[in-house]
Formats: sequence, structure tokens, C-alpha cells
Amino acid sequence: MTDDSHKIIVQEYLQKGQRQEAINYLMQTYEGVDSVEAEKLIQNIESSESSATSISSSSGQGCAGCFGVLFKLTSVLFMFIGLSLLVVAGSVYYIIKQEKLELVKVEAVVVDLQESRNYLVLPVLEYEWDAVLYTDTTEIAVDKLEFEVGQQIEVSINPHYPESAHLKRETDQSLYDLIYQPKVKDITDIQIIQIFYDLVTYLVILPGMFLVLLSVALWWISNRMMRGKK
Repeated sequence: MTDDSHKIIVQEYLQKGQRQEAINYLMQTYEGVDSVEAEKLIQNIESSESSATSISSSSGQGCAGCFGVLFKLTSVLFMFIGLSLLVVAGSVYYIIKQEKLELVKVEAVVVDLQESRNYLVLPVLEYEWDAVLYTDTTEIAVDKLEFEVGQQIEVSINPHYPESAHLKRETDQSLYDLIYQPKVKDITDIQIIQIFYDLVTYLVILPGMFLVLLSVALWWISNRMMRGKK
């Protein structure tokens, strides 16, 4: 066996392709070592270098494999969560669509304009449904110039609850409109449906799609890692 300093010198000779010089160096350094024994010592040095390189390579590949498996598990988890969110969103959208489909349009007459605030008014509507005359004050305020008494407009009602009439803008409002629209009365059922519709879009569908795409990306990365290990 050679000590570390002599071993390093021998390794330098071998790296330069000077094998005979390495043998001569060992024969000069160690008394009684002939060329055959020097060759054996060199082979031992080469064998130890090969083992160290193999261990280092295996360690690196093992780490890559571990990360590959971790990425695959994370990918599966993200895919499950993402698809679950999309299923929930689809179910909520179906319920919302069914609720909106229950609305029917009827002709109403503006019979009065009640003063509200900020130069806005609340239209009082009169309409007929199933041979019954109903009068309802809208729950959202409009500009004074938008409607006038005696004007005929189209409104939506739920046949199961015909006492409440909804203006077109009320059924088409977005979450942004509801936040910045002047509040006059309690929020209506139609507005609640619209809030859920937008919240599902922003808080369920978009995160669900993001997680699905992230899952695909992680799966691709993990496959690259696993192939690299091989």
C-alpha cells in the first residue's frame, strides 16, 4: 500500500499516460519493490479510483431517482386535487345553470320611480303572471334617466316565487359589478347566484386548471429524472 502523497503522484503519472514512469517511481520509492509488484500497486490504485467514481455516480443517480419518485407522487396528488376542483366546478355550474333556466321573461310596466340616493331611483314594476297582477320594487338602483313612468320593460321572474322581478342587468351582473354597485337593499337571490358563479370561476376552476397543468409538468420532469437515472 502507498501513502496518500505517493498515491497522488502515481495518479498524476497515470492521468498523463505515463504508466512506466509510475512503475519506476514506485520501485525507487519503496525498497524491494520490483516491476511486477509496482504494477500490482498501480492496479490497486486504479481499482480504488474506479470504485470511488462508481459510488459517486450511483449516489447522484440515486438522488435523481428519489427526486423523480417524489415528483411523480406530487404530480399525482396535484392531478387529483385539480380534477376534484374541476368536478366540483362543473357540478356548481350545472346547478347555477338549472337555477337560471327556471327564470322566465315577462313584460312589466314602470308605475313609479322611488328616490334612492346619489341621484338614483328604484323602479316600481307592475306585471302579470298566471292571471295574477304583481307589484314589486326592484332591489337595485338605476339612473333617473334610464326609466320613466309608463315605460314597458322586460324582466325575469321565478315562476315558483313570482313576487320578485329582476331587471336584465341584475341577471347579467358580474362579481365586480356587485362589489362596486351602490347598495340599496339586501342582496337578491339572483345576485347570490352570480356571486357563486364568479367565485367558482376564480377560486375553483382557475386553481384546478393550474394544478392539472402543474401536475403534467411535474410528471414530465420526473420521467426525465428517471430516464437520467438509467
